[in-house]
Amino acid sequence: MTNWLAGLWGWIDERLPVQRAWDTHMGKYYAPKNFNFWYFFGVLSLLVLVNQLLTGIWLTMNYVPSAEEAFASVEYIMRDVPYGDTLRYLHSTGASAFFIVVYLHMFRGLMYGSYRAPRELVWIFGMFIYVALMAEAFLGYVLPWGQMSYWGAQVIVNLFGAIPYVGEDLVQWIRGDYLISGATLNRFFALHVVAIPIVLLALVVLHILALHEVGSNNPDGVEIKKNKDENGIPLDGIPFHPYYTVHDLVGITVFLFAFCGVVFFAPEMGGMFLEHANFEQANGLKTPEHIAPVWYFTPFYAVLRAVTFDLGGVFTSKLLGFVAMAAAIVVLFFLPWLDKAKSKSVRYKGMLPKVMLIKFAACFVILGVLGLKSPTVERTLLAQISTLFYFAFFFSMPTWTSAGRKSFFGIVICIAFAIWTAYVSAVTLISSMHAAEGSGHGVNLFAYIYGFAVAAFIAAIPWLAARDAETPVPERVQMKGLNPVLVWGGLILFLALAFVPLKAIGAEGGACGTAACEHFEADVSDKESLQRGAQVFMNFCMGCHSANYSRYERVADDLGIPHQLMLDNLVFSDQKIGSLMKISMTPEKSKQWFGATPPDLSLVTRARSSEWVYNFLINFYKDDSRPTGVNNKVFANVGMPHVLMELQGLAECAPGPKLDSHGKVVRDHLGDTKNAPCGSLVVGSEKGTLNDEEYKSTVYDLVNFLTYVAEPGAEKRKKTGIFVFLFLGVLLVFTWLLNREYWKDVH
Repeated sequence: MTNWLAGLWGWIDERLPVQRAWDTHMGKYYAPKNFNFWYFFGVLSLLVLVNQLLTGIWLTMNYVPSAEEAFASVEYIMRDVPYGDTLRYLHSTGASAFFIVVYLHMFRGLMYGSYRAPRELVWIFGMFIYVALMAEAFLGYVLPWGQMSYWGAQVIVNLFGAIPYVGEDLVQWIRGDYLISGATLNRFFALHVVAIPIVLLALVVLHILALHEVGSNNPDGVEIKKNKDENGIPLDGIPFHPYYTVHDLVGITVFLFAFCGVVFFAPEMGGMFLEHANFEQANGLKTPEHIAPVWYFTPFYAVLRAVTFDLGGVFTSKLLGFVAMAAAIVVLFFLPWLDKAKSKSVRYKGMLPKVMLIKFAACFVILGVLGLKSPTVERTLLAQISTLFYFAFFFSMPTWTSAGRKSFFGIVICIAFAIWTAYVSAVTLISSMHAAEGSGHGVNLFAYIYGFAVAAFIAAIPWLAARDAETPVPERVQMKGLNPVLVWGGLILFLALAFVPLKAIGAEGGACGTAACEHFEADVSDKESLQRGAQVFMNFCMGCHSANYSRYERVADDLGIPHQLMLDNLVFSDQKIGSLMKISMTPEKSKQWFGATPPDLSLVTRARSSEWVYNFLINFYKDDSRPTGVNNKVFANVGMPHVLMELQGLAECAPGPKLDSHGKVVRDHLGDTKNAPCGSLVVGSEKGTLNDEEYKSTVYDLVNFLTYVAEPGAEKRKKTGIFVFLFLGVLLVFTWLLNREYWKDVH
């Protein structure tokens, strides 16, 4: 048997050089023996790429790329396909995980000079992978056909319209129609599933081939090929297999803990990985309050929005912002020729390159956060300051990497960026002071002081570089890293530079309008609560609102209700037990009667949050100026009648604490609470059948049911996640022991 297998292997190897390829890239590929934590992210990128390809194949089996059916097909995958929700979350979480590991992989390249000769081509292929990945992510972002998918595509595609003379034709060519439509969705689907993955895979192969031709870099930036033994084997190298294959298994297992933790327990990540607005079907007639791309695009989106001036003619702010956004990516390609330091690794560069790298990372994070938020004067200024430093980092790199030297060109570049930063801060400050005089509000001075401080730092770069000094690079790789004090100090400095400016410019407004949010925490394991909630939903809500993507049978089975009992008591039509929970009222009639089709409440609960729906239902009050006679403190000028008034009664305005835009009590200069005419609600002469406590309990049951029906597989997925964690725990023990055994004699 053994001879037969050996003969088969020899026959194959004569015709296809499998053994030679294995030896070249694994068995006899010598990698530096001092790889550290930062070197896990390359293999993790490959792992996530495989995850995206496999889960993508399964998702396409049930996805329908048409404007009419795309959203419904995603909901079908989430609710009706066995383990469909897990597959979808593996793919959506994988998209964010891909960018996380790629950004960290790129940051490692910046730290250790992995873009320096002879690895320029490795870096350039890597940058092309990054661009292809952004294109792939954008195309995939549109496919769920939710509100943010549609409007995000509208904004991004329309950017190309800013290109003079050919922009409008280019936009129409990209869309395949005069508007974002089913034609756009179909071509985006084809590009996402077929074209871009082929390009991406080809670039990954070229990236790895180029890397293995010149050899891997290491934290010291030492070329291990310069020190070889009599057999031509690097003294500081070890075979990639088996040493780094078992070593990477440990990192992969730890990564899977975090990855699966998100997939099974927090797939939305608070709206970062799956945006809440995308749980509403695309509607070209309803613009979201705030349009922002998903988080991994937001640094460049913030750069786009930071450009607010026109130069006249075709050079509008839209075009200049588009150019700035593109330049922010293109400039990364030129990194190998901008770094003039003698050493590759940040370990042996001076103090200034270390500070510049930390500040650059902080500015990138600031831009990412600002890109998610709606713009204000201070946020726009902070984005402009961060954008200017982003470009100053690259344009002044030949200066701050030239320790002990000072050039006229470097002084000019740094002074120019410093003046620009100070000018932007000064103009915005003057404008804000004039606006504050008329409004009576104060001016947040932090953003302006921060801008002048950044300007002063940029101006000082040439003189700081002239006083800086590099440390001699060792001949051989070192098995020890940087001083822990320096590492922790750098981390603390990064956190301070990134989050202090963000915190200082103010938080978002309150989530519950002019009402203080009452805490709501769903418990979908409470079957009795869900059953009571289902009863309230069927009796009071389902006359107008549907749960279009849920089935009576699934609800009955999950809530422990016999099918016949469900049909007799909770299905008020001739629908079958396997039917979707639709209503008999047509969209046309509902729009005629109410002005708009009442939304699917299961989608509203995911899009708005369970807490928002709960607070909305307890904050109706009498308002004779409204057509329905009621208003709402959470959703002002609501068009919906108070359908639960029979239970609650009709609340009326009463004096109570005044709340600010964050839902916090407003106090005067003495610390006393300010009152507002409608600060609280009290049930008036029109009483309901329930008291306040009973009503809130009923609303809790209703919203608890809506939380369940919004994502019926959540409990099952979490239980699966526990078993996955147990498996990963066992796997981690084995991989760690295996890694320790292999590496015990490596010094």
